[in-house]
Amino acid sequence: MGKVAVAGGSSGLGHALVRLLESEQVDTVISCLPIDGDESGQAQLNLIEAANLSKSTKRFLPSEFGMVYREDNIAHIPSYHWKLKATDALEKTDLEFSLVSIGLFLDYWAAPRIPTHIRAVNIIIDPENNAAVIPGDGNNPIVLTHSTDAAKFTIALLDLPHWKRRHSIVANRTTLNHAVRLAEEVKGTKFEVKYFSVEEMMRGEMDLTPSTKKVLPEEMQEGLRNTLALSGVGIAKGSNDLDGTDDLTLEFPDIKCLTVKEVWEAWK
Repeated sequence: MGKVAVAGGSSGLGHALVRLLESEQVDTVISCLPIDGDESGQAQLNLIEAANLSKSTKRFLPSEFGMVYREDNIAHIPSYHWKLKATDALEKTDLEFSLVSIGLFLDYWAAPRIPTHIRAVNIIIDPENNAAVIPGDGNNPIVLTHSTDAAKFTIALLDLPHWKRRHSIVANRTTLNHAVRLAEEVKGTKFEVKYFSVEEMMRGEMDLTPSTKKVLPEEMQEGLRNTLALSGVGIAKGSNDLDGTDDLTLEFPDIKCLTVKEVWEAWK
């Protein structure tokens, strides 16, 4: 493995970043920028440009780490178009790159019982309050991966001599309905479950879990409802399933992943 730089900073990278990459002889750049708007989206494009200009940098992992982003499944989420722009930009460089998909972060169900470094509240399923807010009918497959496992497989990926255009990390593949039933079984209690259709979510209609309402200031709740409604459309349509992708859990079977059942057991 060559020298790796993990970027999670801001925009305005420019020539200073090129000099830094070259002076440190950085071979691989991993972008962990939160692509949530124009500023962060442009920052990643700047990072790609700098990496391409650096004589020492040969590989690049853009900030994907979610579903498989396509024009047909992100039209309703403007910020996600920056992910496609990043792919287009990388295709015009000499950098070797791969798009890593992990589904949904399992941290959103595990925190705070299981440590995480991402800002996570209990969305969709709320194990603390035995409640769930399900986008769609809850029957489409969904992949969930804890951030610590995503990090382990990403590090393992760096040792592969050649990357495929897309790699996935399928730590858990289940449905939301099955995940709720498993939580009820492990905790020995019935969950209160609400369902929201695609049509409702397209209108911005979505509820928050009780624990989210508790920790989030009221003035911020409407914005999160809109965000969850938009992302919920993709979940309801099956966009968080990674079936048919090149699964790194099969490539590296010795890496053990946190399971959904283990998360629920942490809430007993």
